Amino acid sequence: MQASGNIFHPISLPPLITQEVNGHTFRFRNLPGMDNFLMGNNEGEEENYGDEQPRHPRNVASFSLAEYPVTQALWAAVFDMAKKNGLEFNDDLLPPNPSYFVGANRPVENVSWNDVHEFCRVLNLLLGKPKGYFRLPSEVAWEYAARAGERKMLYSGSNQLAEVGWHDDNNEKETIPVGQLAPNIFGLYDLSGNVWEWCEDDWHDNYKSAPLGGAAWKDGDTKEARAGNRVRRGGSWSYGAGFCRCAFRGRGRPDNRSRVIGFRLAAPV
Repeated sequence: MQASGNIFHPISLPPLITQEVNGHTFRFRNLPGMDNFLMGNNEGEEENYGDEQPRHPRNVASFSLAEYPVTQALWAAVFDMAKKNGLEFNDDLLPPNPSYFVGANRPVENVSWNDVHEFCRVLNLLLGKPKGYFRLPSEVAWEYAARAGERKMLYSGSNQLAEVGWHDDNNEKETIPVGQLAPNIFGLYDLSGNVWEWCEDDWHDNYKSAPLGGAAWKDGDTKEARAGNRVRRGGSWSYGAGFCRCAFRGRGRPDNRSRVIGFRLAAPV
């Protein structure tokens, strides 16, 4: 069960599902659901911040989460197929490659929450999926996946960040191709470090009024009703270890782009 050091591996990994767009394959793990998953921290736990409090139970239904953050190769495959098929899309939100650090297997970055929604809309149309099929994970789904439903690890897959995540002490100040370090016990890579990952949720200053379920916590369904910031998780190549903890929460405007921010796809089982 335990491989070495602080890294744990299960007897069997969740099922791996392969999707394809424009000849490019991308893969998901079908994650089991869990009732009463403990999200966040109480005061005094870890390197705690007030916005991580209180620790509280959430019921997470089964869902699929991508094995890696979206790569530049996948982004380009969607862009190229949309162009080839004459699909109308917003060129400002879906350029050929928005990334600062160019490389096919590097995570795409410099993408806003709004950009990601246009990418998902186009991907769903290209693959004949219903609206919202490929999407951003909710914040609780992200933390559940990063922790693999447990609270044994400070980071996603280990108590030693260098084993599982790229951060400001173990890389050359840039993004790194995905999947180079160890996965967590769900078989998911790079949830801690490399690039921040957008979540669907509106930002809230703490969890005191958090819902019980696993859906994204939104202030409303219209642009006008939603909060001014969205949640992002996981830390990045330029941030310290404390920012890469499973519980740490970041935020940004939905139009915010940065070379430290990417995203990961979720989908139904």
